[in-house]
Amino acid sequence: MQTEALVALTPDDLVRMILKKQRDLAKALPDLLKSREEELSRAYQLTKEARMAYKNLQEEASTNEEATTAAELLYNEREEFRRRSESRTHQLRNANANVQSTLMYWSDEERPWTSLLEAAHRVAEGHPPTFASKQLDGGQQA
Repeated sequence: MQTEALVALTPDDLVRMILKKQRDLAKALPDLLKSREEELSRAYQLTKEARMAYKNLQEEASTNEEATTAAELLYNEREEFRRRSESRTHQLRNANANVQSTLMYWSDEERPWTSLLEAAHRVAEGHPPTFASKQLDGGQQA
């Protein structure tokens, strides 16, 4: 955006832009999360199968070392895939929770920034900040 366009934005414009972006994310994230959870389920299954095959080869006395090493490598690859899948799923779950809390926060009719603007004007006029004024009021009552 150009400087003039940014200066022309009102707080309500910014809130509308934030809400639009968050609503778009809120629509897209559930599908992404579902596919990640399916991937994670598949990763757990593949890891479990590879672990069992590796354990079976370790227990068999007639198994050659190459087969055991190959099974161990396969298990390690599957475990790494499971860990990455779990991490990506966790990140999407957190992103989804953040989007929902952001939507709740910015959808509030009493805009959170209104009190901040009022406090900024009060401080600019030489009055104490909200926190200090609450402390002064509380101190006088005690």
